[in-house]
Amino acid sequence: MKPHQQKKPIIFSDFILQLEKENWGFCIGTQMYKTRYLLLKMDILMGGTNTILQYGNKGKSPSIEHLMPQRIEAAKWNIDSEDHKEWVHKLGNLILIDRNLNSSLSNSSFNEKRKRYQSSIESRANTNYIFITHNEWDLDAIKTNHKRTVNLLKRYYEGNSLETFYQIKKQLKTTDHIVADQCYQEKMYIHKEDRKYSDSLPPFSFDMVGIKLGEQLTFIPTGEKVTVIGKKTIEYAGRIYSLSGFTREFMPVEKRAPSGAYQGPKYFLYNGKTLADLRGEME
Repeated sequence: MKPHQQKKPIIFSDFILQLEKENWGFCIGTQMYKTRYLLLKMDILMGGTNTILQYGNKGKSPSIEHLMPQRIEAAKWNIDSEDHKEWVHKLGNLILIDRNLNSSLSNSSFNEKRKRYQSSIESRANTNYIFITHNEWDLDAIKTNHKRTVNLLKRYYEGNSLETFYQIKKQLKTTDHIVADQCYQEKMYIHKEDRKYSDSLPPFSFDMVGIKLGEQLTFIPTGEKVTVIGKKTIEYAGRIYSLSGFTREFMPVEKRAPSGAYQGPKYFLYNGKTLADLRGEME
């Protein structure tokens, strides 16, 4: 009989590097279960406390979906082949969906997938979040979502406790403030006292005013600096926000709007001009 061999402990820094670099979507053997587990963890962290998630046998286990498909030759995707090879299997390009939907639109465009899945993802908080916050799915969107995913999993496993879990849930507020904000942007919620903006305006994005990823903005009410990390997202203190979501959370008490709703571009400066003014100059 062979002596019992103890498993080597996992070095945390190696695990984080694996989260960042591993091709988790290249599902062979037990890799599929590990990937599904990580994505389920994202659904749990992003979702409501009472949400019931299916993860089991008898055809009820969720399926791993590549938002940017594995085969792009005949699909409606415009991406360099090397970029596709590097990012298609990363965590940032993967979601969980109902198994019955996985094969029906595997090579479809992002918008087609979003329309097809919208009635079937209510219990998939992470999937819901991605479909609500992104109007399109390109390389920038994949990189932004990958960073968000890795950072959130890192925060959880650093604490690796029930206390950490509830701290994250409290900080994210089950992402309601972010999801709600994106819905405001989609519907172009307008203050009654500020009717100079038209309901027909498309949601603000940094590329429409020529602001690149990595650029810094100044939050006018407090002077805080934030970093642009996506077409509609910023980063501050390791967390990802939309402009309105950040404004809602960090607006000084004495300056807060009674409605709690804000047009984010009005409260951030870039090169001495508000984002709202920059947008106005481009129209």
